Amino acid sequence: MFLIATVERTGPGRLVVRDRRTGQRVVVLARNSRCIFPGDLVSILYSGIMSRSRPPRITAIAIRRIFPSRLC
Repeated sequence: MFLIATVERTGPGRLVVRDRRTGQRVVVLARNSRCIFPGDLVSILYSGIMSRSRPPRITAIAIRRIFPSRLC
């Protein structure tokens, strides 16, 4: 499944994003989020499994910047 989202925060191995379709905040566990910054619009490929926690969590298979807020 794909999630299109705006990055709100970044941290070691994780991102906090806002889903563009639902407006829901989601924590994304990601191994390589080095060149992702707050404000970036990203496409996240994940397995479709989302935890029931608040905010929900997903594990990214791949992340692609659609619209970068700055260059890496």
